[in-house]
This record gives sequence, structure tokens and C-alpha cells, in this order.
Amino acid sequence: MKQKEIDILKLRSYLVNKILKFIFVGIANTILCLVLFLVFNNFFEFDMYVSNFLSYLVIIPLSYIFYRLYVFKASTFDQNKVTYLICFVMAYLLNYFIILCFSTYTNLSNEYIHLTGMIGYTVFFYYLNNRFVFINRT
Repeated sequence: MKQKEIDILKLRSYLVNKILKFIFVGIANTILCLVLFLVFNNFFEFDMYVSNFLSYLVIIPLSYIFYRLYVFKASTFDQNKVTYLICFVMAYLLNYFIILCFSTYTNLSNEYIHLTGMIGYTVFFYYLNNRFVFINRT
């Protein structure tokens, strides 16, 4: 095998491993976020938007730590906190837009609406983290 082919295989393995780790952390975050949403929405009886916001407010610092240490293994720490927060706000605004649209134009339950918003949030947030936040700068 030529060196170029070996490098391509290593890159492919690295990317698949990174995406699988992101999915694993994302599933854990999703489950915890959904449980928190249900507690805020059903137990404390906050409306859907407040419950959604509070669940993300709890999740965001935890996900930063897990993504930084486990998924992206970034060499920078202090420099990317602000960028992470900006990316979170952008992804959260997409999430909010999705739940606003689905709650207005569908008859889905609050839980399914929240889950739909989480899907859009997760895909967009992965892109932003991978592109702008957890990059190894030399």
C-alpha cells in the first residue's frame, strides 16, 4: 500500500471514531436533556419554551466538558469557551425556531416537538464545534 492510501485510511478511521464518539456523547446529552425537559415540563409544569431553555442551560456546561475531553481532544481550553458559547447560542436559536414552528403548525406532543428541535440542534452544533471550536491550533 502506498503512503497516500495509508494516510487516507488513517484519516477515515479518525473521522469515523470522532463521529462515533460525538454520537455517544450526543445520545447521553440527549437522554439527560429530554429527562430534564420532562421534569421541568411535567413535574414543575413550566411551559414548553421555559422547560426547553432550562434543560439546555443545565446540559451546555456538561457537554462542553465531554466534547472537549472525549470527542475533540482540543489543545486549547480557555480560548474556545467564548466561541463555544456563541456556537451554542446559534444552535439553540435553530432549536428554538424548530420548536416554535412545530408547536405552531403541528399537533405533535411537547416531547416530540422538543426531540425534533434537538435533532436540528445536534447536527448544526456538531458542525459548528468541529469547524470553529475544538480545533487544534499549532
